[in-house]
Amino acid sequence: MANGLDDVVAAETVLSDVDGLGGRLTIRGHSLPELAGRWNYAQVVRLLLDGFFNDLPDDAQLTRALG
Repeated sequence: MANGLDDVVAAETVLSDVDGLGGRLTIRGHSLPELAGRWNYAQVVRLLLDGFFNDLPDDAQLTRALG
């Protein structure tokens, strides 16, 4: 019997990739430190929602809507 959760898929997503051994989280091709350091909140929200909705507002509209 195998120990641990090696090779166990808990969920599949198009949004992110987790490299637990390497300590890396990639979201839509961007590293978490890159997003946290260079992107504003509205840009990250848009990145996460892109592809799920056909009528996403642009970054300026989204910033105004989020307050």
